[in-house]
Amino acid sequence: MKNKAIYLTAMLAALPVADASAQGAATATVDPVTGAITGITVTNTAQPVVIDANGQLGTVDLGTLTGPAGTNGLNGVDGINGTNGVNGTNGADGLGLMPGAFVFLAETAPAPVGFTKIGTRRLDYRDLKNHDRTLAFAIYQRNQPN
Repeated sequence: MKNKAIYLTAMLAALPVADASAQGAATATVDPVTGAITGITVTNTAQPVVIDANGQLGTVDLGTLTGPAGTNGLNGVDGINGTNGVNGTNGADGLGLMPGAFVFLAETAPAPVGFTKIGTRRLDYRDLKNHDRTLAFAIYQRNQPN
């Protein structure tokens, strides 16, 4: 590392510094262990100094220095739900019961629109408590379309 530190010190003389009279002056120091340079203020755009596989120094564009990708970070906290959207328009009416279909309703219920009463029917049955019962139905038929 001592040879590299000497080489780095020699390169300092060529760097533009804040005080032109300080070029080559002994105010810059190179750490013999880490190779860190201190005591120099660079006046123009600084460039990273690199050492190639043969130990040669050079400079490169900072944008070309990329390391391996790091690990993915943790997922963030879920955000709050947004407001509900506007309701859509209603769909078209369904077909309902086809013409001629029959409907059994309680005898006292009003006639449904579009149906004609065609008769009545009584139904005897036994409920779940074993009681005999009778239901009275009115029978309606769906009208034919005009």
